[in-house]
Amino acid sequence: MRKRLMLAVVAVILLLVVPVDAQTSLDRAREDVTGATDRLEAFLEDLDTTQRRGNELAALFWQAQAGLEALDIEIVNNEAAAAELATQIADLRAEVKIIAVDQYMSRADDIDVGDHESESDRAAAEALARLVIGVDNTAIDQLAVIGAESDRLSASLAIQRSEQAARLAEVQSTQQSIADELERLARLRSAVAAELLDLEDALGELEQAESERQAAAAEQERIVEERRRAEAAAAAAAELARRVPTPAPTPVPTVMPTPTVVATVVPNPQLPDPTPTVVATVVPNPQLPDPTPTVVPNPQPSTLLTSTGGGIVCPLGGPFTHIDDFSAPRVYGGVHRANDLIAAQGTPVLAAASGSIDHRSSSVGGMSAHLKGDNGDYYFYTHLSGYENVGAGYVTAGTVIGYVGMTGNAPIPHLHFEIHSGGYGNYSNPYGPVRSACF
Repeated sequence: MRKRLMLAVVAVILLLVVPVDAQTSLDRAREDVTGATDRLEAFLEDLDTTQRRGNELAALFWQAQAGLEALDIEIVNNEAAAAELATQIADLRAEVKIIAVDQYMSRADDIDVGDHESESDRAAAEALARLVIGVDNTAIDQLAVIGAESDRLSASLAIQRSEQAARLAEVQSTQQSIADELERLARLRSAVAAELLDLEDALGELEQAESERQAAAAEQERIVEERRRAEAAAAAAAELARRVPTPAPTPVPTVMPTPTVVATVVPNPQLPDPTPTVVATVVPNPQLPDPTPTVVPNPQPSTLLTSTGGGIVCPLGGPFTHIDDFSAPRVYGGVHRANDLIAAQGTPVLAAASGSIDHRSSSVGGMSAHLKGDNGDYYFYTHLSGYENVGAGYVTAGTVIGYVGMTGNAPIPHLHFEIHSGGYGNYSNPYGPVRSACF
C-alpha cells in the first residue's frame, strides 16, 4: 500500500513540475528589463550632458550679446562724435577763409593747419592760413586739434566695426549651436519617453513571469508537503500493521448437558425509574449579547496632493536652457530681474500657478502675459510670439497661455520669466523654483 501511495505522489509531482520554458521566460523578462534600464540610463546621461552643454552655450551667448550691445553703443557714440567734429572742422575752415580774405594783402607767417582729410585740402588750408597776418591763431589751432581727434575716432571706429562683425558672427554661431542642442534635447526627451514605455512593458512581463514562477514554486512546495504527509501516513500505517499480533486459531467447543433451571419468584419487584430527574441550574442576571452591531463610520480617504516642485509648474512645455542670470548687469543700466529661458520658437508657455491672466504688449517686452497667482505671487512672461486663452480671465496651473518668441527687443527666441513673491514689485530669483519644477 505504501508503495502504491508513493508511486501516486511521484506521478502527481511529474505532472506539476515547472517546465524549463517557465524559467527561460523569467530570464528573458529579466534581460529585457535590464536592457531597457541600461538604455534609459544612457539616454538620461546624454540628456543631462546635452542640457549642461546648452546651458553653457546660453551663458556664452548672453555674454557675447552683452559685449556686442556695448560695442554697438560705443560705435554709435563715436559716430556721433565724429559727425560733430566734422561739423566743427567745416566751421573752422569757413572762419579761416574769411580771415584770409580780410587779410589778403598782408604777409603771412608759416602756420601749421591740421586738415587730415586729404593732402589737397591740407595744402589749400595752409595756403589760406599763410595769408593771415597779425590775427589770433586760435581758430587754426582748434582746427589742428579737432582734425587729430577726428583721425583718432576714424581709426577707432574702423577697429570697432571689425570687432563688431567678429562678435556678431560669434553670437550667430552660438545661437545656432543652442538651436542644435535644443533639437537634440527634444529628440532625447522623445527617446526617454519611448524607452520608459518599453521599460514599463518589460517590468509588466517580468512581474507576470515572476508571479508564475512563485505560483509554480508554491505548488511544488504544496506537493512536497503532500508527499511528506503521505509518507508519514504510510509509515504510520506500516508501523501499526507491524504491531498488530496474528490471531490464534479458534478451538472446537465441547458439548455439555443443559442444567435444570429453577425460577425464584420475587414479590413486587421495584423497577428503576427510567425518567431522570432534571435539576435546573439558575444563573443570576445572565448577560445576553447585544444583537445590534456596532456602527463603524466609513473612513475618509486622504487627498493626495501632487507636488509641483518649487511651488510652481514648469513655465515651458519643451526643452530650454537654464542659467542663473538674475541680477546680472544690463548694458543700458540696472540689473536683470528675471531668468531668460532660451527655447525653440513656438514652445508652449504654461501658467506657473492657478490665477487670473492678462495678456498685453509693450515696446520693450513685446507680447507679454501677467499672471496673478492664487498663491499670492505675481508672474510675468514676455517676448512671446503668440497668445493662448486670451480673455479666459482665470487659468489653472499648467494651462498654455502663449508661445515662445522674440518680440520686443529680444535678440533670440526665449522666455523672460519673472517671479514677484507676495505680489508685484517683490522680485525674487526664479532660478531655484524653475529648476525644481522643470529638472
